Amino acid sequence: MRLMRKRRVWPKVVLAGMTILVVFLLAEIVFRIAYRGMQIGVDANEICLKEFWRQLPNDQDGRITNFTYHYRNLRIDPLIGLTVMPNTTHADPVELVVPGTQNSRVVPVKKKFLLYREFHHNAQGLSNVESFSARKPLNASVRIAMFGDSFTCGSQVPLLFSFPALLQELIPQSEVLNFCVLSTGIETMYARYLLEGRNYSPDIVVFNVLVDDLARPFGCPVLKPRLTLLNNTMYIGPRQYPTLKDFHEQYRPPVLESYALKSAAYAYSVSSKYREDLQKGLELFGVMIDDVSRVARQDNATFMVSLIQGPNPTPLDAEYYNKLKTLLSKKNVVFFDSLAYFETKRQEYRNQSFWYIEEGQGLGHYSVIGNALHAQGVKKTLERAGLARAGQEYRFTNFENEGALWLIPYQSDVRLLQGKDAGVRVLFPYAELGATKRTYSAQIEV
Repeated sequence: MRLMRKRRVWPKVVLAGMTILVVFLLAEIVFRIAYRGMQIGVDANEICLKEFWRQLPNDQDGRITNFTYHYRNLRIDPLIGLTVMPNTTHADPVELVVPGTQNSRVVPVKKKFLLYREFHHNAQGLSNVESFSARKPLNASVRIAMFGDSFTCGSQVPLLFSFPALLQELIPQSEVLNFCVLSTGIETMYARYLLEGRNYSPDIVVFNVLVDDLARPFGCPVLKPRLTLLNNTMYIGPRQYPTLKDFHEQYRPPVLESYALKSAAYAYSVSSKYREDLQKGLELFGVMIDDVSRVARQDNATFMVSLIQGPNPTPLDAEYYNKLKTLLSKKNVVFFDSLAYFETKRQEYRNQSFWYIEEGQGLGHYSVIGNALHAQGVKKTLERAGLARAGQEYRFTNFENEGALWLIPYQSDVRLLQGKDAGVRVLFPYAELGATKRTYSAQIEV
């Protein structure tokens, strides 16, 4: 009787197995058709590695001819990973009629300028029009080194309207060195500071941290510095693939793989890995804070953080923004809470967005107003901490992305009515051709 039951079960097991196999094969066919021409992987890192492998330039015989990575203004450094390409720019010539002098009289003259758009890197690999000496000059009141991602680079606004550039305008006789790198996180801030930023002896070191920056250290190893934590001390070591030539010689994409299984694994990683990476990044940042604070003290500098929350944050983003504030408070780090500061300005700027708005794309990075407010918030934080001299606080007005930015001191309306100097400043996003810094701004007098 038992033997007959076993004989009856086996056909069912075989049928079930065959059914599963057929369904799997059909699913595999469907996924391979759907992902035709695209990369598939268990997570974003595998896809990144495959993309780099596919894009390596080669000749007709398949031999690699060039191992240089160039994407717009970026390159790969053997230790830092993804970083900027020195002496690269995105600027357009502009001819304007501006006030000039002739025989002690003010007359209109034509001058040529450069409108610096989203990026410009000087010979030192900094997102600055000017270059800087190794030591702060005697006529500079304070030297600030800023590190961050695309928000710090001022993406979607002209370079001279980025908040580091505007901070330099708000603090008299200051120097603000911008070490930003697009699409990177706290790992690149840390590596660029220790390997490059210290060489300029800054008085203040600022990490501008977007919540998403916490998750970025765990991305594609071709692009990241190799950070090792040993006995609660951070080390920057040789990268897994120091160059694309090393990558070409050491990496091989899988020969056999299942699109269906990898697609399922990728869906799972998207839903769970981001939270895991945020938590790991928060713990990593805690160690970085201790290390950067210690190094800064050795160099007679002060470390501070400015926090950035992207537009339309998810509940998870909001959760980790608050965790960042808690961590910084616990470690007694000076920090700027941009969300809290922006909230105090929301009613005042109700007709002007803090975010760049592109039709069909929704909100993006900071608008010109958002950059100006972030710069002023950082300045006020420095003033309260005794790290910068107290100065004027402004209201900002800007009507087009590449138009003038008006800086209007509070209480200036009364002075304007009285016919007195209102102290209104006007900044433009371009520099005179051949100049090494912003050269066209105006102080409005009545």
